[in-house]
Amino acid sequence: GIPTQKDKDRDLIKFFFEDGDQGANVMPFRCTITGLSDSFSPGWNRLDIMGRPDGAYLYTSFERSISFNFIVAAVSRSEMIPMWRKLNYLASYTMPDFTPNGTKPSGPFMRITIGDMLQRTPGFIESLTYTIPDEATWDIADDYDQSTNADAKQLPMTVEASVTFKIVGDYRPQMMGRVYSLS
Repeated sequence: GIPTQKDKDRDLIKFFFEDGDQGANVMPFRCTITGLSDSFSPGWNRLDIMGRPDGAYLYTSFERSISFNFIVAAVSRSEMIPMWRKLNYLASYTMPDFTPNGTKPSGPFMRITIGDMLQRTPGFIESLTYTIPDEATWDIADDYDQSTNADAKQLPMTVEASVTFKIVGDYRPQMMGRVYSLS
């Protein structure tokens, strides 16, 4: 039969960024995710011991980052402005937040959800790059008329984002512990 909207929605997974603990500002993206990688980095320090040329090693630290790309595309002018607002808002999470008196900057923490793999997992953006594909269509706003369409902007309708997200985690990292948001 003909696929319904409900059938089409089954092709989507949960994918969004949100403010740290409050969850007040949620940035969902309808996109295609590519190149997802999950990197686990233990830290080891070498200790030189007399009589052992190979030394010994002491476990000292642990870090984890995920990296991925996502492609967002607006199919109409009405989708383009909200898409760019979310991209703008996400990029602002790479910039410092200031205390009320404006003197002490701090880095903004956030949470990320990717399907059931990572659910509201805390961390911060290590790097974020937006690339406009060479073949991207731009809205040139040639029919711009302030009285009828004040939101017309000259913007690309497709953006590729590359993200590296440092996971801080809700759970203590430990051997045989919880890595993914699975029960």
